[in-house]
Amino acid sequence: SESNITENFPMNFSNNTVLGSQAIILSNNAFTGQIPEVPPHTTAIGLSGNRWSGDLPASWQQAESLTVLDLSNCQMEGEVPSLTPYIEEVDLSNNRFSGLLPDSWKEAISLETIDLSKNDFTGPVIPWGWQGSDFYSGMSNSLVEVYLDPPSWPLRSITLSDNPMGVSVGFMLGLLAMYSLTEIFLANCSLMGFVSNRDLTPNVPLASGGTSTAGGVHLSKLRTLDISNNPAISSFGYTEAAGDPENCWMSVWDSKLPELSELSFSDCTGLQSLPNKVYTLSTLHLEGATNLQLPEVLTDPEVCNERFGTADPLCDDGKQEACLYLSPIYTSSSGNRECGQLVVEVEAGTHPSVQVDPSSFAPETLCRCKAGYEW
Repeated sequence: SESNITENFPMNFSNNTVLGSQAIILSNNAFTGQIPEVPPHTTAIGLSGNRWSGDLPASWQQAESLTVLDLSNCQMEGEVPSLTPYIEEVDLSNNRFSGLLPDSWKEAISLETIDLSKNDFTGPVIPWGWQGSDFYSGMSNSLVEVYLDPPSWPLRSITLSDNPMGVSVGFMLGLLAMYSLTEIFLANCSLMGFVSNRDLTPNVPLASGGTSTAGGVHLSKLRTLDISNNPAISSFGYTEAAGDPENCWMSVWDSKLPELSELSFSDCTGLQSLPNKVYTLSTLHLEGATNLQLPEVLTDPEVCNERFGTADPLCDDGKQEACLYLSPIYTSSSGNRECGQLVVEVEAGTHPSVQVDPSSFAPETLCRCKAGYEW
């Protein structure tokens, strides 16, 4: 790899027995032309950093030991290439692919990791599950919805960041709720709208009519969710109106997202309020969430102890499990302007990591809360 070799790739590996059980790494050259053939016992192939074209050759279908495919940063465009049944990890990031995943991907029954970031995907990318129900993507709710059985992937991680998808965040998470994911990355995808509790539950049609959630994974294994840099996201934790206590769904949090520990809303400038429970996560990113105003920041940390367990004013079915207050740093010479650092404390006495950016807020606010959370 990294030999700066140019022109068409000169070799056909398909009948090579010497390389039979080896990983083939051709990354970071300037090869052009068709993707090369591979011997049947190849375990991994790294083709990134070249300029390939076309679909996967027929010899790949016989490569039963091939579990890793890296075609990232190859200036490839158009439809997504087909996939062999044995692939476990696929990286097609930093190309110009568009459209939907082809049917061959559904047969990749061992697929655990997908990276499709930095491409030209518009729409939901994944063609399985409920289709035609997202009005944000130009689909009318009055249309008859079509359900396509999802693949039985043991999927753990999916990265779709930096694609102009232009769908609602709830619709996208609803499609992904079909899989036992531990990581979802949807940063900078032109997502919009809100996430309701229904979006976290995969509904499947019944033969007798209606739908059922039986057997669904409900994103119950999800630990990391990155939906940063989507300015049109208006709400998380509420169904419909952001900040409306009647629409809060925190009572089902423990059943829907029991393992979620890291959540990123960085640069989600349309986000205005979050239910109290969201602040109990181990890591919460709010850098650049410039319109976030609630929950309130207290001046006295002792008040936190009094509020734990009481009703959350932002959530009719929630209790206050976290408290935000200022940890004083200094008082100005005039004695009337206290600067402080934002502290989040949960009832167990721990302090989750809440990342905020002081440069995102008005200067007159900074002295009240040096960490940058709007006062």
